[in-house]
Amino acid sequence: MTTLLPFDLPLEYRRGVSLTKPFQAAFKAQNLLIGGRGKSVVLCDCDSRWSLSRLHLMIVCYLQGRLKQAPFNNSNASTYEIRPSLEQVAEKTLSHLHVFRPASTIALAATLRCLPSYHARRMRAEDFSVLIIDPINPLYWHDRWVVEAADANQSHSAPQPPLQAMISALRNLVIIYKPITFLTNHALIPLTHTSVFYKQHLPPPYPGPFETNAHTRPKASPLSLTHHITLPLSRVATYLASMTFKAACSDAERREMVEKCDVVGFLRTPPGEFPETKVGRFHFGIETTGLRT
Repeated sequence: MTTLLPFDLPLEYRRGVSLTKPFQAAFKAQNLLIGGRGKSVVLCDCDSRWSLSRLHLMIVCYLQGRLKQAPFNNSNASTYEIRPSLEQVAEKTLSHLHVFRPASTIALAATLRCLPSYHARRMRAEDFSVLIIDPINPLYWHDRWVVEAADANQSHSAPQPPLQAMISALRNLVIIYKPITFLTNHALIPLTHTSVFYKQHLPPPYPGPFETNAHTRPKASPLSLTHHITLPLSRVATYLASMTFKAACSDAERREMVEKCDVVGFLRTPPGEFPETKVGRFHFGIETTGLRT
């Protein structure tokens, strides 16, 4: 979010009309420190679950928090008339978010290969800084079925696997633009029954920096990961079969747990700069207005 927002924001403000001050004052100029980077983001929404309206709301709430700065810090910012409005600022900010919704891994690979051309035509004045592919799983499992069905019906060699084409296109894009890249991948198989980490179920050349089995990972991926974040599934105990609807509705402890939505994440740094894997832990919560840290 802060990647899209500018570092500072020129605003004009004045106090609203009230019974004690029935006459409107002139607008005053104020530079509001936002702390953003003012860059563009490319999002490949692979399962069509991204909500732009929610992101718009989060940006507005973030800007409202920044209004606690002077000259609004000693009073209620809602008593001021501000232009442009925070909603208008959020809409302009979202113009730097470029969303693609590929329907297959091959479509994703084509999207990545065509991004330089798209950047030259549609983002000429923008600095492409962040790439998000979220998530890769829905496309992979469909493509795997298509490839295996094709293999069963023909005797000659199969074409390049779609995942390999995507990784190749992504690698070329990273070389050109060097964006901060986020790849999300639904975890399926835990390493052990008690482990918070999961096996990499996507095949090579998808990166699996923590896999040491030469059979499952015969060669290194052309993509190198600098950090790996694991968000384990929050475990809320299921209700007993004997639980009544009335009792479930009155379960304040469970309601608080769900509404609070606390998440504990684990950050791993693959061996490279350091001789061994570094593991860190962080904590955040999900609220209507954004993340709570």
